[in-house]
Amino acid sequence: MSLNYANSAILKKIAQEIKSFENLERKQLSLKQFEVYMDRMLPFVKQHLQAFYGADDINSLPVISAINLCKRIVNQEAKIYMQCPKRTFTGVSEEQAMFLEELYESMHVDAMMLKSNQYFKLQAQNTVQIIPIEGELKLRVLLNHQYDVVPHMLMPEHADAYILTGYDKNIRLPQLQENSDGTNQTIADYNDYLSDVKLSVLWSKDFNFLFDDNGNVIGGVTPNPIGMLPFIDISPAKDFEFFIRDGASVTDFTIQFNSSLTDMSQIVRMQGFAQAYLIASETTMPTTVRTGPMIAVKLPINPNQPDIRPEFGFAQPNADISGSMAYLESLMALFLSSRGVDPKTVSGKGEAKQFSSGMERLLSMIESFEVSRSDFSVYENAEKKMFEIIKAYLNTYSGTNVLNYNIARIPDNAGIEIDFHKPEMIKTDEDKLNIIERKLDLGLISKIDAIMEDRGIDKDEATKIKQMIDAEMGINAIDAAVEVVESKDVEVG
Repeated sequence: MSLNYANSAILKKIAQEIKSFENLERKQLSLKQFEVYMDRMLPFVKQHLQAFYGADDINSLPVISAINLCKRIVNQEAKIYMQCPKRTFTGVSEEQAMFLEELYESMHVDAMMLKSNQYFKLQAQNTVQIIPIEGELKLRVLLNHQYDVVPHMLMPEHADAYILTGYDKNIRLPQLQENSDGTNQTIADYNDYLSDVKLSVLWSKDFNFLFDDNGNVIGGVTPNPIGMLPFIDISPAKDFEFFIRDGASVTDFTIQFNSSLTDMSQIVRMQGFAQAYLIASETTMPTTVRTGPMIAVKLPINPNQPDIRPEFGFAQPNADISGSMAYLESLMALFLSSRGVDPKTVSGKGEAKQFSSGMERLLSMIESFEVSRSDFSVYENAEKKMFEIIKAYLNTYSGTNVLNYNIARIPDNAGIEIDFHKPEMIKTDEDKLNIIERKLDLGLISKIDAIMEDRGIDKDEATKIKQMIDAEMGINAIDAAVEVVESKDVEVG
């Protein structure tokens, strides 16, 4: 049984809990992960470095924040939609199937689900919303800091209601204010999100409405005619709670790695040049010393101390730069291995991956693809849920001013089958010939089958080629037999 969300007391309690410390901490982690993924990690690298250098020293450091391992690793792991899957609509007419294919294309489903898969590998959870906007169905991918959930009373892993909330990023992550004046202007700027920071929209299977941060309903309650939540929870198995309590290892490592690169850059800067030094008595020490290829250093000798000669030289740096780099590469390889990703995916030496055979290439593909293999069931269920929501919208609003679509009612038993792309064997010519030869030796295929497999042609074409080969081989066989006979005649004579 669902709560009466329009009840002012219940809604006020929800509004207060949205602003609770625990909930804001969850959103802060999500926002931090997203900012790092989107190459906006400079404030977090600076914050991490302050623990060692101090706030006043940060401005003089050569801070490095452009090596985004987070994005590279996440995109490497998010393989589900790198190639568009094949969708087959069942229980519908041919005309409806064509319409649905065009609809999925216009909704940019593959592109949006690729984004979802990337966010899934970043945060282990996200939500896809399907909503009619200006007469068309649209997909929105929501990260964990962009929504709240009221869990089902009996099944807390499932949502009873979704709440799209405004979230003031600058309150929880003040380091993001560097590019913001805190004022939402009429033109597009960094503070556009502030337009709805005090408003939230609640969706249940029965209705939806706006409410403010005090729990007051704005503009009345609107029934939800499709009778289901237009949201798809993208997440693995849960432990009696809705939100996945996953770590932020990719984000944390990316920040730590850039901080280590900054440390090494500071070492290079401080010890990359030979340091000039001067040893002399106080009476002969010059007040200023200039060095350069066209400048001579004048060092007078104290006549009262002729045995004390001033000394000028350069101290050579002794920083172990190569050792530091090896340490960083070792850290990177260990971290990638812990994620199940081939360490060659990210290289500090700019070397391209090369494969000696198709088998080695296949093993490399499987090694990186294995990371997302367990995600197939998650996205297969998501695709089926998406189809049910789209079907509900079409059957409810088709031919109205809500949706500009005209399509016959889709049967209740209509469904979808999804076939995701799998890695395929990539064979060299030598690998392919060896396999065909082995099949011939075992009697598993005929010569015509072998020609078809080798050249990728049909049976008729392969038969013609075999006849040509046989004809040529027949002539050669006769010539060879004549040569043998003639050679024996010569020997006998």
